[in-house]
Amino acid sequence: MDKKIKILLVEDEPNIMRLTTVMLEKEGYQVLQAPDGKVGIELAHTQAPDIVVTDLIMPEKNGFDVCRAVRADERTKHLPILILTAMGDEFNKSAGFEAGADDYLTKPFNINELKVRIKALLRRSGT
Repeated sequence: MDKKIKILLVEDEPNIMRLTTVMLEKEGYQVLQAPDGKVGIELAHTQAPDIVVTDLIMPEKNGFDVCRAVRADERTKHLPILILTAMGDEFNKSAGFEAGADDYLTKPFNINELKVRIKALLRRSGT
């Protein structure tokens, strides 16, 4: 493997952050952790992740803000974005896609489904 694929995980719930990080690192990914949307946007713009996985409801900036900020910046507008949230209603799903998300997965989630969706998004992006 040339370089480790970097996943930016934007999640304010510590237990979900820990569990998801461990599972993704077992798959060989490098996980950058952001505890809120504001830090997530900063890391997206400075750390060159290969994909962004973001929650929606967070302090500072929410997941919609993260999506819009990633899409608005030349350095990051090409990145695949997966929303991972408990907000599974149609309104939030539509709003997520309108904000720039490529995929949407609701909590509680199956870790294998998350891994498969990440691989599919990375494959489509050519990573």
